[in-house]
Amino acid sequence: MTEQTLFEIEVDADTVSMEVDVPITDQVSVDPDVQVIFAATQGVPGPPGGPPGPPGEPGEPGPAGATGPAGAAGTTITTGSGTPTASTATVGDLYIDTATGALYQWDTGVHVLLTGAGALSATAAPSLAVPNPTTLFEFNEGTGTTTTSTNSLRTMTGAVGGLGDFPGFICKQFSGLVDTGGSISTWSMSAVLLVDDVIGADTGLLQTGAWFLNILNDGRIRLYDTATTTTASPVITEDVTCRLTITSDGSVVKVYVNATEVLSHTAAIAYDRSQNVILLAGVGASDLVARMDRFAYWNVALSAAQVAAL
Repeated sequence: MTEQTLFEIEVDADTVSMEVDVPITDQVSVDPDVQVIFAATQGVPGPPGGPPGPPGEPGEPGPAGATGPAGAAGTTITTGSGTPTASTATVGDLYIDTATGALYQWDTGVHVLLTGAGALSATAAPSLAVPNPTTLFEFNEGTGTTTTSTNSLRTMTGAVGGLGDFPGFICKQFSGLVDTGGSISTWSMSAVLLVDDVIGADTGLLQTGAWFLNILNDGRIRLYDTATTTTASPVITEDVTCRLTITSDGSVVKVYVNATEVLSHTAAIAYDRSQNVILLAGVGASDLVARMDRFAYWNVALSAAQVAAL
């Protein structure tokens, strides 16, 4: 848009008037020498710029990241036709019976059935699934010369007197059968024990057939078999109740006091079920003053975790 503007220009003392169409946004100037009016004009836009340049070169790679933690140890899976036998596998290793599809897991001396006939569940914690005892004596009569098991109608008889002066506990030597059948290599026995005094040098706590579990007068425990194994230090304290457990998996016999393993004996000690189990065998010679309660027997080897759960 333009606007007519009157400019007065003085030339030789005369005034010249003219009308010029000049855009109101332009600047106007007059050259007095040539008497020409100069008006600034707005330039036109230049041509567009060139295309974008090519992308730059990629940067140098960054430093390598830190090494991640080591992965967890894997689980070994073995197979065979039939139930697994004694093993020295790592705890947690699995065994698959290809004949039945049953799945077993090794748990410190015993294969535990996870799936298949007789399994508790596929997700059960095998180490804590303590089986019911084959035979259990509570010794809760308080008097008398015989006592009957609570679950299998087995009988133990006192060879020396009755249950004594401490109701609920054996204070005399008792013996009896706890199972039927021939010899087995996997078994466990456990009892609550209170030793008042050990007078003799080497007296019996538990024995059957050819093996003996004795206590020495300094509180150590000794296992007699074809070879003799003794605890390195005292494990029984007088006048303190403890739980004494012995297990056999067919190749190693272990003794626990209050769920702590105190003795390990590498031998296949079979238990002849036609032989009596004798408790507190040294009482007849008046060389052991001790009391026992809740004696339990299993025809399987308990694991360390199962012993801890008793």
